[in-house]
Amino acid sequence: MTPQFSQLQSLLGNNTFDPNATAATQVLRIRPVLKLGFQMQSIPSSTLQSTVQTRLVALPNLGPRAASVTALADENGQVTLSGLVQSEDDRRLVETLVRMEPGVRNVRNDLKVNEPVAP
Repeated sequence: MTPQFSQLQSLLGNNTFDPNATAATQVLRIRPVLKLGFQMQSIPSSTLQSTVQTRLVALPNLGPRAASVTALADENGQVTLSGLVQSEDDRRLVETLVRMEPGVRNVRNDLKVNEPVAP
């Protein structure tokens, strides 16, 4: 190692590139923990339930296909989805959209895919 890079090497913990390195010799990664800097006010379950239901039906492309979806919310912010949707994609999309709603802490997806009737 050249003298000009020796200080840099010591800052990096003397980690050198070793093409024969195994998983046991690899550097550990630190996972950051994120926390809100404020307290989130809880939303009453009746308000959360009606907000979720209204937003689903109001979506331009998904609304008509999600008309039979029912969203029930409890006081802990868990929303249970039930009803019929037209495809597995719609089922996942509804769940994802509900998860992004403020106040929703968990989603239980009991939606069923409406199977087309064979002729």
